[in-house]
Amino acid sequence: MPGSITVKVCASECVAPEVRRLTLEQPDLSPLPAVRPGDHIRLSRRAGPAVPVSIAAQPQVSRYQILVADRTAGSDQQRTPRLNERLTLEGPGNGMPLNLAPASVRLIGAGLGIAPLLPLARVLLATECRVRMCWVGRGITASVLQAELAEELQQHVRFHDTLREGRPDLRAVIGRPGAGAHLYCAGPIPFIEALLHAAAQLGWSADKLHWDRYLPVQVPPGLQRVPVTDSSSGLAAVQPAHRS
Repeated sequence: MPGSITVKVCASECVAPEVRRLTLEQPDLSPLPAVRPGDHIRLSRRAGPAVPVSIAAQPQVSRYQILVADRTAGSDQQRTPRLNERLTLEGPGNGMPLNLAPASVRLIGAGLGIAPLLPLARVLLATECRVRMCWVGRGITASVLQAELAEELQQHVRFHDTLREGRPDLRAVIGRPGAGAHLYCAGPIPFIEALLHAAAQLGWSADKLHWDRYLPVQVPPGLQRVPVTDSSSGLAAVQPAHRS
């Protein structure tokens, strides 16, 4: 797999309840590895385990932006990386490659799962593809990230704040499959599994459903597990317990 590199946190901002956006760069400002929509990396602290994190944006060739849980309690390994903290980065890898051919795409993310979907939306909106995104999260209304996405994606995005609206009706969020439609989903494993069950009930076929294939998701009956198609990064063995 690609060799690891050292990065530092050069910017940190709370963008939603319990969600922090970190910007990473190499200490000497050298370019970081090029990324593709849906890519994730593995980050680790000294003597700590490597954790997969999706790349939300690459604003410059020397920087990545990621979304992480905003934790201030717990051990040093559990807390959110601090400003100027140095981390070890491996990757990137991609378990959810983008299909540029679909006539329409529905992007559904829960919590931090919005991160890998943002680069997909930006690429697809530059094409003739019809894009519809939904972000499901607790307390996201009027957050910094919600306002940013509303301005950037406008009519292509809607928000479901579970604090105000309760759990979403996933069948209604997904909708029935249309001709040429694909669905990309990201978030905690239970959310992805529930979404796949709802999609199967609505008649979606396995080849039109996309999620991070490195996650140990239980695929419901009627949907065939699609093998990982991109293991060049050596990250195919990553199987975290969950990704929130």
